[in-house]
Amino acid sequence: MAGQLRYLWCHSATDAATADWHRNLLARRRERGFAIEHFCVTPPELGPRWLHFPDLDRRWRAGEPRLLAMYERLAEAIAGCDVLVHFNGANLHPRFMEQVRCRKIYVCADDPESSEILSRPVAYAYDLQLVQNIACVDLYRSWGLRNVRFWPLGSQLGEERITLTDQQILDPATRPVPVIYHGERNDRRRARLDALQQAFPAAVCRGHGWPAGYADEAEPGATYQRARIGWNVHNSTGPVNFRTYDLPAHGVLQICDNRTHLGRLFAPGEEVVGFDTIAEAIALTHHYLAHPDEQRRIALAGHRRWRQDYTPDRIWDRLVGHAEELHAGKDAVQASSPLLIAGLATHHRRTRLRRMLWRGARLAAACGLPLRLGARLWRRLRQPRHPVRAEHPAQERIGR
Repeated sequence: MAGQLRYLWCHSATDAATADWHRNLLARRRERGFAIEHFCVTPPELGPRWLHFPDLDRRWRAGEPRLLAMYERLAEAIAGCDVLVHFNGANLHPRFMEQVRCRKIYVCADDPESSEILSRPVAYAYDLQLVQNIACVDLYRSWGLRNVRFWPLGSQLGEERITLTDQQILDPATRPVPVIYHGERNDRRRARLDALQQAFPAAVCRGHGWPAGYADEAEPGATYQRARIGWNVHNSTGPVNFRTYDLPAHGVLQICDNRTHLGRLFAPGEEVVGFDTIAEAIALTHHYLAHPDEQRRIALAGHRRWRQDYTPDRIWDRLVGHAEELHAGKDAVQASSPLLIAGLATHHRRTRLRRMLWRGARLAAACGLPLRLGARLWRRLRQPRHPVRAEHPAQERIGR
């Protein structure tokens, strides 16, 4: 049953497919009775892309108008929420987030590869850190963060859109594709994936970097329901990708690397199969292709575990539990939009002052003038002859 908290879902969306995925998630949560709005932190004026922290920090310190304008819009949205969930953890500077007084939850799935340029510099500014790579929970704690928990990524589709029956999963005749891999063939995985494909030429491999090319958004789900075995290969530690949950969701037997941590999500040998080396993965694939009854039995158990713990609804319910616990910990203070906008204006004025003093110092040094006179001269040179009226109040507030 939906609670009374009001949520703001802040997310990245660098392409139309990702934007649609977030819209579908929000529609489902509203359908279930949750009060939730969204805010995209990768607007067109920023690329759209998520900024590596050194770039984000440089723009913040410089008072970049495009970034501060986005923060102004976000400040208005924050005023109506109890809990802010920052999914993917990009583009919100920690100095801005320190001013936000509603409950703040940080979510990231890009550790450890992107920790230094994404999560580590900013995660401290949130009340709760939800780590989607189960292998990286202790990494966050090593940064001195105390309220860190694992939160699964879950599958892309929910149980309302995957209607497989147990009999359909158990029947190998409905699955003509022996092995499948949907995912990027990048430099970190290329050698391992090529070895797997060479061992099983009939495997269907699609995605960026594969000769067959990139699969459209509808293809993986349709192909998964026709496949018997699915490989899951990560860049490094994991498991932390959609394949981890999409494969069992569609009744596919998952053979996945990162065996140790995989066992913290599914029962090894009963709901999923893990490996540590590619030689193991090849041997396991041969074994389960040759033993279809055992293969289908494990696939069905994995599917049942997905329905129990890892559908989008179950994943969201787990976050709601964390949010309600966090909110009940002490009285939450609703963020004030005027306060945030005033803070942005102050930051922008200070940034302009630092810039003026620095450029004045350079001008004074070049002309042999005292520092104070150089700064005054720089300000006079930059002052327009005729005052320019701001186009709208937001420009006046942040001093653009």
